[in-house]
Amino acid sequence: MARIIVVSAAEFGRAATEMIIYHFLTHRRPVVCWPSGSTPREVYAVLIEETRRGTISFVNVESFALDEWGEVSDVRLSCAYDLRSRVFDRVGVPERQVHVWPPRATPEDCIAYESLIADCGGLTLGVLGIGLNGHVGLNEPGSDVDSRTRIVTLTPLTQRLARKNYGFPHPPAYGVTVGLATLMESRELLLLAQGSTKAPIIRRLLQEAPSEALPASLLLDHPHLTIMIDSDAAQGILRIPIWHQSSQTQEGNVT
Repeated sequence: MARIIVVSAAEFGRAATEMIIYHFLTHRRPVVCWPSGSTPREVYAVLIEETRRGTISFVNVESFALDEWGEVSDVRLSCAYDLRSRVFDRVGVPERQVHVWPPRATPEDCIAYESLIADCGGLTLGVLGIGLNGHVGLNEPGSDVDSRTRIVTLTPLTQRLARKNYGFPHPPAYGVTVGLATLMESRELLLLAQGSTKAPIIRRLLQEAPSEALPASLLLDHPHLTIMIDSDAAQGILRIPIWHQSSQTQEGNVT
């Protein structure tokens, strides 16, 4: 069962951050995987703001990168660089608690990464985006719900978007990602979607039967999944059971 929260575009970053702050305040040692890319940009800006205010601290937070490109000729294009420069270094995550992949990660690196998550007691929170093809992390269509941290072949769509949105001179052919099974074992999941370009995949996510063709749908059985979308991403949704509604925020359950 998933809880669905629809907020205005203006409220998106603040609303998502408030959920993360609550998680921090209710877990003595949060173990969190973080996405890179454009979706969490506003969320990270508010997290930085609240850290500077002293509302929260990252001193006890174990922070894992959700995924990484497999071929990075310029370190500034890597997910690790994006997360370090945009959030980790700016909120004071202790270096020993920053976990990212090395360049050109190997299968052995993936096994070690999975083991490190387990050594931390497993994820307490997975913060996720959703791709236009329904991927979460780099769990591309066809990913199995039992998949673990591994190397994945990227679809042509993901490769094209990597080139367009991240500036790769040549699109990466593969990447590495935390697997769906590892995410399903997280105590809580927060899936974020923002903007009208995400509306078609959100409609599919909420209206189609779960399948490997849409990897994000395989997370709908998670007992503590929250899907937070802005009003633009919610365009065209025909049926969401609403159990609370105000002028700005809607929440509902989908089974």
